[in-house]
Amino acid sequence: MEVQDWNMMQRKLEHTARKFLMEAYGMELLIPVVINPRLKSTFGRFIHRATRRESVRIEMGKNYITHYDWKNIYETLIHECIHHALYEKGLPHRDGQKTFEDELVKHGSHSTGTNKYRGKVVVYKCTHEGCATEFIRKRKLAKNRTYTCGRCSSRIKFIGEKIV
Repeated sequence: MEVQDWNMMQRKLEHTARKFLMEAYGMELLIPVVINPRLKSTFGRFIHRATRRESVRIEMGKNYITHYDWKNIYETLIHECIHHALYEKGLPHRDGQKTFEDELVKHGSHSTGTNKYRGKVVVYKCTHEGCATEFIRKRKLAKNRTYTCGRCSSRIKFIGEKIV
């Protein structure tokens, strides 16, 4: 999704979350929804402090918003809102717990791990002529280490970055 104004997008996310929580759970959104540019492969997350039993914020990844359409972004926001609502009600709110997964199905959101990663990746290639295996990683490998191919044990070299 091409975003021109990130402040406008943040307001849209907060408005959508506020509307969903009121309609689905009859509760106000008392925490901020923020766009976090540091989240590279995490689509969104609900932050809470278990020691004080308080919700802190919902974060959405800037990379995710950039490379996905509104339908996916909406489903992820709903997913995080459900975490928040169940946490506030004292119900099981973690991924994989039956109550949480049932709520996801009820509201048409996706489970964790069902969306494939899109965004910037790093490409490496095996230096052996007969192998030439390509490796795609989300993060660049450390420069001070030697990495080898899992198939032929030859060294691998950095090719470049690309968007998938």
